[in-house]
Amino acid sequence: MKITLEIDNPIILKELEGSDDDKKEDYLRTIMDIGSSILDNSTEIVANCKLMGPLKELLQQSEDKINGNIDDKLGSLIGKNSSMLGKFAENIYEKLLKKSFPQFTIINTATSGDKCGDIVVDTNSSMGEISIESKNYETAIPKDQIDKFKRDLKNSGIPYGIMISTDSQITGKKDFEIEFYEDKVIIYIQNAGYEPVHLNLAIQYLLMFHKVGVLKHNPMKDPNTNKEYLDKLDKIACSLQKHIQLERSLVTDVDEAQTKVDHIMLKVKSSLYKMTAEKEVLLERINEELDDVKMEYSSDLNYSSFDDLNYYVNEECLNKTRPKRILLMRAFTIIHENDFKFVIDKGIVSFYKEDRYCGKVDCNKGKQEIMIKEYGDEIKPYKKNLVIYKNDHYIFEIKDHKEVWSFLEEKLKM
Repeated sequence: MKITLEIDNPIILKELEGSDDDKKEDYLRTIMDIGSSILDNSTEIVANCKLMGPLKELLQQSEDKINGNIDDKLGSLIGKNSSMLGKFAENIYEKLLKKSFPQFTIINTATSGDKCGDIVVDTNSSMGEISIESKNYETAIPKDQIDKFKRDLKNSGIPYGIMISTDSQITGKKDFEIEFYEDKVIIYIQNAGYEPVHLNLAIQYLLMFHKVGVLKHNPMKDPNTNKEYLDKLDKIACSLQKHIQLERSLVTDVDEAQTKVDHIMLKVKSSLYKMTAEKEVLLERINEELDDVKMEYSSDLNYSSFDDLNYYVNEECLNKTRPKRILLMRAFTIIHENDFKFVIDKGIVSFYKEDRYCGKVDCNKGKQEIMIKEYGDEIKPYKKNLVIYKNDHYIFEIKDHKEVWSFLEEKLKM
């Protein structure tokens, strides 16, 4: 049977172009056979996917191969390369530090050429620099890495160091452990993730060390006072360690609870909210204790004149009534006449003799109380209806009462 056809399909026309008659005939016959086969099997294509099955399997194999290549590349770049993971952590910490401490200069040692740590924090002050070594290991940070960081600190002359691990422990170290290494102070932080609070706390702690101006290698002249100071710092550090461990334990409980029933999840979340509130209270209390340490042991005192104190009480203590201001100034006058000097800081008036802290009055509180420091080993007798003794201080309210003024005079002369 001979049939004459008009062909306007550009693909077929391109294939036929330049071919001799025999090749044109073979090409057209092949196309017709394929078309006929598709028409004959169209029902099976839809119903049984006999022709589509192999094609679908081929596509799936290609997709699996592509995904496998991607996984291999990502694994070699991130999952199996602690160096790349470390650089990722460094970049995160660098950004967090710049946001939290805009007054400092944050230096990435990879670009600066410095040989100590991954990040150097220049405080732009007499404190100098803080070196930060960040680690992002799947396993515990080995001891040789700790020793290397110590050597780098020693060779660099940088006085303060922080080693922080994002996802693992640090061999032989407790969480938030503070180590005095020769003339250096090093803080170790474990399993920190990328939460800025722990790194910020460590830096604030080192800042407090510098402000006080006394370390274990540079003790105070008075051994008892020096021991008291160091014990207080250890107590603060212990509180931080316990709190961070408790916080992380609770976070772990929350993560595990996500797979449990809803009422358990709600209970854990409630505990987390309570923990967050307690953390704020703890941080506030820690800040108060750090202020107390600075007040009692700081070697950099900026004394105020008695005229300045008089102006502060009468012009700036707006929460005080006139009778209260009169009583307050009477107390300060007695202290001044006994040759004490005053420091006014954040509403707290502390008084010193020969640069030694002796007591304070918190003018921020509604209740006007004087706190007088006891440095002796024995607590002197006092009237319990008038005075309480707490945290090495005699505390009594400023009242227009003869016994109050007598007790104040007695304590100032001791």
